[in-house]
Amino acid sequence: MNVDTAESEALLRLQVDAPGMLFFLLLVAETFVVQETRSDAGLMVQAEWRRGGRSWLLGQFRWSDGEATWIDESDTIDDDDGPEEPDDDPAIREEFLPESLRGHVHTFGDIGALDDERFTELELHLADVHGAFLGSLIHVAGCGWRTVITPVRSPSGEVAVEVSAAPPIGGDPHSAVKVWRTRESEPGPIRIRWVYQDGQWSFDETRTGIDTAGGKHASHSVESLMVLAEQLAPEWAFCQEIDRPGGWHTEGAVEPVSALPVRPLGKESEPGPELVARRSAALKDWADERNFGDPLPARETLLRTTLSDLGLGFAGYYLLEFTDGQCYVGQSTDLPKRVGADHPRTYQDIKHARLLPDPTASGLEQPWQRRHLLAREQELIHSIQDVDTVARNKSEMAVISGSAVDFDNLVDVWEQERWLTTPDVCNADDGWRTRLLEADEFAGGAHSYATLLRRYPDDSAQLARIIGNYLRRCVPFPARTEYRYWSLSCLPSGGSKQWARVACVTVSWTETLTLLQHRTTRQLAGFVHVNDLELFAGGVTDRNYVEFLRRHPGVYDTSADYRQAGPWNTLLRAVDLDALERLLDDTTVTRAAATAALHIMRKGKTPTTISNAHCPQLVTASVEQAGGAH
Repeated sequence: MNVDTAESEALLRLQVDAPGMLFFLLLVAETFVVQETRSDAGLMVQAEWRRGGRSWLLGQFRWSDGEATWIDESDTIDDDDGPEEPDDDPAIREEFLPESLRGHVHTFGDIGALDDERFTELELHLADVHGAFLGSLIHVAGCGWRTVITPVRSPSGEVAVEVSAAPPIGGDPHSAVKVWRTRESEPGPIRIRWVYQDGQWSFDETRTGIDTAGGKHASHSVESLMVLAEQLAPEWAFCQEIDRPGGWHTEGAVEPVSALPVRPLGKESEPGPELVARRSAALKDWADERNFGDPLPARETLLRTTLSDLGLGFAGYYLLEFTDGQCYVGQSTDLPKRVGADHPRTYQDIKHARLLPDPTASGLEQPWQRRHLLAREQELIHSIQDVDTVARNKSEMAVISGSAVDFDNLVDVWEQERWLTTPDVCNADDGWRTRLLEADEFAGGAHSYATLLRRYPDDSAQLARIIGNYLRRCVPFPARTEYRYWSLSCLPSGGSKQWARVACVTVSWTETLTLLQHRTTRQLAGFVHVNDLELFAGGVTDRNYVEFLRRHPGVYDTSADYRQAGPWNTLLRAVDLDALERLLDDTTVTRAAATAALHIMRKGKTPTTISNAHCPQLVTASVEQAGGAH
């Protein structure tokens, strides 16, 4: 089957192109199997009915020339040899079918006998009541998994359906192993149990997950199982070609241009009155939507009196608006002091302030009060970045703008903008000629690096190569910024109960590349910090997400819980060094990592508590393993 033809457009469209399939799933209160395969005749979905250790072919869906056809086989079952009238629980069937339509559909061949009005009624009923259940069922079967559906009863007596699906045969077994490892599971069928109660379907979490060898069951969310089904699906299972070739550094590709609409800004020229008015209006709308108070002068005595009169406490959030229309969002346990005394010493151009007291925070003790305020402040700072103005915040910001950025004194803003366009090319042009540190400067680093070579004799070259590729593809002007704005630690202390850190690149305060070793299995792995909006430049859609995971088997994502990193950032975790090295060969990934690194670097220098652990020896080895600046 040629997936480039119109035939591919019909794939995974069972609920659209073949409504008979829906009726089949709903009306058979027996165990049945759905198997999707590809043949010379096109795509075929074969449906079997199982009962008493026997099975009967009920029908097939076949796609040819972009058209779907249901070939009904149910009337070929010999009544004398076939199953008796099923003695299944009628309540299960009645839950599926609206009462006005019961009795109108007796066999699959009668599907065309439904008039348009009743057919529409049934479609609406399916979408409203059973849409989520049917969607997950058809999704798994459509991904080529051999799917067995068994109506059952839950322990409490509700109607339930259990779906078990075995992985499709074929594909790259090496990639499949990596995919299963991201679930920390051995290969096995997935199982989903749906329970119908009070007119709604819900998952039985104790019966939803992966069945592994030895009768073990590992619970997983339905969302995770749906992604797993797509990751292991054969290529022909998708409506369009999802496994598109990526851009790879080793094949000569360069990083794409940044997709973000913002750029690093130096000191802004004096904005005109129209721009200031537009910004002020946008800030007013934002503040009003979140119930901030009216604008007030930033004077401590006035603000304290105002809040005392409200009787809501002095803890909460504030919005500063400056004379140029820029802003600052923050939180404090003492709003009058923070806004009326502290900030005026830093900013001489405060136009006014708006306050949002938080009575809940005022009633909390530490550290819960601070945690409560920080969580809400995070939401406010993230949302202010969608407003038509410039925020002067640093923590939680994706882009640091304004004149008070130390990094601009080392690297001119115009160089930063050029670097953001093509990071790998700019780093290659800059080279390591301006490196200020030599490999023999840090005795502690020399000892750590020698220990690393002894501990990982078979892996040290790959470890260094991964670090070197990250530095030359993702870190802004690494020779110039080394030690001051980023550092590389070798065999640092810390980590977690499961993972020990092997090496770590830290930009400012944030770990952006970390190499790890599992304390029990001794498996080497790692993660890289990226910007979501760059990684999914075409939009963070389900399709783009699955396409990325299929391109990088053995990789999964988690949120980046660094306040300094700001919104739209994530950690891409690789289950082994090969998967991590492949990540850093993908120009889309290094583009996203480069953007994240620059934006964090603009938030401040690396503190001495981190940079004192810098290992120039490992930097030198990494640059050499990665091929220098080329």
